Amino acid sequence: AASTGRWSRYLRYEHEPIVSSDVAQSPFSSVFDSLATMVMGENVSKTVSWFDSGFGYAHRAVDMLERFAALDGTGAP
Repeated sequence: AASTGRWSRYLRYEHEPIVSSDVAQSPFSSVFDSLATMVMGENVSKTVSWFDSGFGYAHRAVDMLERFAALDGTGAP
């Protein structure tokens, strides 16, 4: 999903080892850590996703404001 047009702005798929400082000031809502994913059997998986809550949230707030402006007909800020 991270590579598709709709989600590529919000999700990032990482196949290299990462630590928390790697996602500091990341504009993505979530960075999926593929190396930390564990699958047990056919029905259980554990996934790890990293995020910078303040920075990512700020980007999503701007996205929301741009959508409201578009709906209002005033254009993007």
